[in-house]
Amino acid sequence: MAELRKSGEEKWIRPDSKTQVTIEHKIIGGAVVPVRVHTIVISVQHADYITNEEMRAILRQKVNILFTAFLVLLNCIFLS
Repeated sequence: MAELRKSGEEKWIRPDSKTQVTIEHKIIGGAVVPVRVHTIVISVQHADYITNEEMRAILRQKVNILFTAFLVLLNCIFLS
């Protein structure tokens, strides 16, 4: 969020944003192995002129881009 705000890409984002990611995992042979991302929560202080629907659409798009890039780095296979 800070990068989007500081770059000017999303001018409506204000300081004091927070994110929380819940990851389901298994313990295999004593190692914690992530299984899936369960929940992503984003809290953003924002300008008055943007609606919740607009914010959700923009943030969802940014999260999808981020996770797609992350999964590509892990050599994941995408099924559609």
